[in-house]
Amino acid sequence: MGEAIRAHAEAVVLLGLIVVALLVACVFVAISARRVFSKKTDRGKRARIEAKRFVAWVISATIIVIALNYAMDVKTRSGAHEWQQSISTEDGGLYTAEYCYVGFDKILLRLYSSQDRSLLAERMYWYPDSARLLWTSDSLVFNTNPGSGSGEIQLPPTLLDRLLAKLP
Repeated sequence: MGEAIRAHAEAVVLLGLIVVALLVACVFVAISARRVFSKKTDRGKRARIEAKRFVAWVISATIIVIALNYAMDVKTRSGAHEWQQSISTEDGGLYTAEYCYVGFDKILLRLYSSQDRSLLAERMYWYPDSARLLWTSDSLVFNTNPGSGSGEIQLPPTLLDRLLAKLP
């Protein structure tokens, strides 16, 4: 039950950050409008300057929110333990998948090379039931929830999968 409370708290924090960002954006727009319309001359120039400031602020705020979300994800993944293992069957065991439950209906899945145990891909996804892995000749299917998006990893994993697996 503690995991459910933690997951709920994370969602509330992210929602709070978004609300604060929207409030700051509204204040920023009001201040910008005041600056633009403060004088009758050069309004177009002042509007362009304020628009550039606003775009820079939105980009900065978006980067901060994404970074905070990623940091919470890293913290969640770092607490993973009690791994369960599945070895690929279609290709003679070239790949090993390990998964564990890291929170309320969250599953962390890691795909390794069976030869050198190098991490090839990692996914964290929500699944209300116990994890089910299905090995095919060209993919590992891990999420069979209808409407939940892509729930598979190509075998061999893409370059993007291998690069993202190197991140903390």
